Amino acid sequence: MWDLTVANDHDFCVVTVNTAVLVHDCPLTGGPDWDPVKPPRIQNPELQSIADQLYRPGASIGNGGTGDAIRAGFGHIIKGSEWITNLGSWIADNPGASPSGIYTTQSMLQELISAMAGEGYPGP
Repeated sequence: MWDLTVANDHDFCVVTVNTAVLVHDCPLTGGPDWDPVKPPRIQNPELQSIADQLYRPGASIGNGGTGDAIRAGFGHIIKGSEWITNLGSWIADNPGASPSGIYTTQSMLQELISAMAGEGYPGP
């Protein structure tokens, strides 16, 4: 299990083999494409393809996402770890993405980080 809690600081860098990502550890609320209780619907086709790989339609656990499978104890730790890297790389590789796309990607990333740390959904 990973614990990415950083005392007295909300900004920190997550470094992976291929990239480093600045993470802001705070609740993410109000984004137009993000609702932690249902799979995201995204306008960017590449980003929607990523979301489709993280969420399984018709799943009986939570919102069908990898984060909920991790929280429920159904494994997916390796998949969660790989997607933390992949989402971080997408953010780094797409600096011109729409604010909504970046926000939604950060939200999916934060949900996985929270799940891997044994926490509930990020946010209030």
